[in-house]
Amino acid sequence: MNLVQACFLFFSGWLSRVLNLVVGGGGLIIFPALLLTGLPAINANATSTLASSTGYIASVGAYHDKLPPQQQLSWLLSGVS
Repeated sequence: MNLVQACFLFFSGWLSRVLNLVVGGGGLIIFPALLLTGLPAINANATSTLASSTGYIASVGAYHDKLPPQQQLSWLLSGVS
């Protein structure tokens, strides 16, 4: 990996993180960027997923107290089909 690719991935990752913070969907930025730099598709997918998982973990921590009522509702609605 050369310096240009590293800078490109840095700014793509930054833009992806900002997009995830605002509306979600930052994988639409970082996944193609990883593919463009020559990373195989499976590795790019795993890297993109791992990068996104920190935001998911943080949101679970932030909304931990609001989960029990929603969990009861999800059990109720999962039985309806």
